[in-house]
Amino acid sequence: MPVSPAQTAAAKGLGRGGAGGSAAGCIGRPRVVRPAVLSLQLAVHVAAVPSAEAAGVPSGESGGAATTPASAATSEGGEAVPTPVAVDRAWIDARVAEANRVFTPFGVAFTVQSVVTLDARLADAAERSDRDALATLFSEGAIHVFVVTRLMDIHTAGLPRRGVHWKVKRAGGAAPARFVIVAGYSGVGVLAHELGHFLGHASHTNSPDNLMSYIRTGLRVTSLTEAQGKAMARRARALLRSGYLKPGPVPAQLPGDGGAPKTGSVAPAAGASGAPD
Repeated sequence: MPVSPAQTAAAKGLGRGGAGGSAAGCIGRPRVVRPAVLSLQLAVHVAAVPSAEAAGVPSGESGGAATTPASAATSEGGEAVPTPVAVDRAWIDARVAEANRVFTPFGVAFTVQSVVTLDARLADAAERSDRDALATLFSEGAIHVFVVTRLMDIHTAGLPRRGVHWKVKRAGGAAPARFVIVAGYSGVGVLAHELGHFLGHASHTNSPDNLMSYIRTGLRVTSLTEAQGKAMARRARALLRSGYLKPGPVPAQLPGDGGAPKTGSVAPAAGASGAPD
């Protein structure tokens, strides 16, 4: 009788909490096998505003977040730019938790390495040059996430965007600087969508409620297909092996774990919800 991938993983002890996890005493419920979780670090840069110091976040220091302006604006094309909201640690944590909900079943998690204030001169990403300028803050080891006060489409005049995965060439044949930009007014699922692009899913799908689709029905939570999730996990492992990213500590609690404690970081193996933008 052929052995399924799930049975093979269980035999190798890849699931958390023992071979294959627990069926929680429910007859007929399939046993969930989760791969060993590797953690990718996020370096978060939050747009600075004049009141940043009053909020307790001195420019360039980690450990907090700034607030974005509360006033609405209108783009040159006449379309209203969504009103920014306060961006604090709770805002960040909610979006990281949503990303972990989607990616953890495939063995990938995200943890916040640092939160720093982004200089006000870089806070408005209206042009291609504004996006490129963020590369001056790039360094390898973590996924840089820039939270800006405004993000505009660079192809359609006057069209506000909520998130983008961006790439800038570097000199000397080095791997491009790749990072994520999200607006302070972006929904809770936008960061996860852009992280999907960062992990190699270049295109969008037309499947409703898929993480990499623009289509949302509101009838179910967003998710990835098995093929998508496994491909992104392979990409994450490759980035860790190359040194472009460095593993971080596995979050103390992950979706579906029931509060079970974790035991630090998992190094890569040797060898080998609103609509997004």
